Amino acid sequence: MVLAIGLVVAIMKYSLRTKLIASYLFVALVCVSLISISTNFILDKQFQQYVKQNQEQKNKEIVNSITNQISSNVVWNINEIENIGVIALENSLIIKIRDANDTIIWDATVHNHGLCERILQQTAENMKSRYPNFKGEYSEKTYPIIYNDKKIGRVDIGSYGPFYYSLNDLAFINTLNKILISIGIFSLFFAFLIGTYMAGRLTKPISRVIRSAKMISNGYFDDRIKEISDTK
Repeated sequence: MVLAIGLVVAIMKYSLRTKLIASYLFVALVCVSLISISTNFILDKQFQQYVKQNQEQKNKEIVNSITNQISSNVVWNINEIENIGVIALENSLIIKIRDANDTIIWDATVHNHGLCERILQQTAENMKSRYPNFKGEYSEKTYPIIYNDKKIGRVDIGSYGPFYYSLNDLAFINTLNKILISIGIFSLFFAFLIGTYMAGRLTKPISRVIRSAKMISNGYFDDRIKEISDTK
């Protein structure tokens, strides 16, 4: 917006043709800026909502996976649980499983505490790269494990919150921003071409009148204006 205002001030003493071209660029710049800002804001809010819903869906899938590995006599398959926990870590989720007596069955922080710390640190850096003032912290959600209509334990799923972006999410957002910038640049270039064409059509007859008026003032009364304009 500051650039647009500066553009207006800079052309105040230039020719009509230049001012017309600059006017097209000014309007295009303002429109592109407003559209880009509003689009980015709306899409960002929508994407945040999508990420939150997607994370909740992942949490429920983890709970279902844990429930499905339980045998008929309520025996925990530790190997299968560990596989579920490792896959959850790859998605920046830290899980802790307890039975009905509150005994820990499996804990990601015990399995690989260093990896958990690195994941949280990397996630925080990812969010800071997108939102420099983002204030997030580690948080957990608890889900009951229901087997045969009976609660046999619970799952604590921790993550960097209130929401977080994966590397793929950040790549998608960055690509979207690049597309918006490309559209903006193309729009300005197109506005310049249209402005140049329209300025030429509008100023050419005027320039011809000015030239003829100068010739008449110098005594050349036979000069005639042959330009035909369809503009009133």
